[in-house]
Amino acid sequence: MAKAPPRRRDAQATRAGLLETAGRAFAEHGYDGARIDDIAARAGVNKRMIYAYFGDKDGLYRAVLDAHLTLALAAADPTPAGARAAPREEVEALVRRFFAFLSEHEDFVRLMGWEALSRARRGRRLLTDRIAANLDAIHAVLRRGVAQGAFRADLDPRTFTMSVGALFLGYFMQRPFLEALWSTDLRAVRAREAVLRDFVRLLLDGIGA
Repeated sequence: MAKAPPRRRDAQATRAGLLETAGRAFAEHGYDGARIDDIAARAGVNKRMIYAYFGDKDGLYRAVLDAHLTLALAAADPTPAGARAAPREEVEALVRRFFAFLSEHEDFVRLMGWEALSRARRGRRLLTDRIAANLDAIHAVLRRGVAQGAFRADLDPRTFTMSVGALFLGYFMQRPFLEALWSTDLRAVRAREAVLRDFVRLLLDGIGA
């Protein structure tokens, strides 16, 4: 197999490095607080490279959101139709994967927090378009569970997915405060498993038939 030209590999590495660095900057400071000069300096490149790859600050921000969403939606993707489990098992697996993703991607949690608070809505269309398609698949699993009698007949799939997002994102956004409040390390394996166990019971028992 022919090797990719070195220049192409360098360009891909530079772009990936900029996305990673910019992701941390936007997560730490929000869109308004992040500075192109600082991002370029932290990435070790001339800031003209940012404009060459992403056009402007808005383009860089949207690229960061898109990259993080790709990872998040992969974690929240329902089981393929050919390998379906029972609806309750499938929803539990999905919930557990999403929690695991958030526990390992704090920048994504912060980005969602900044975006929720922002009035500018720079990334809102990107978020709604990409998340809506994924939610359709999840809602189909929930409706299948209702049809099979596994979930409550009055279950609203939108309310359930909204509750998962609010519960999990809210928890991870508050985790530093909760650790200080309770003088505990919620990142410890035992603590993380205990929190997830209680969340799963709360969510799944709440929609059970």
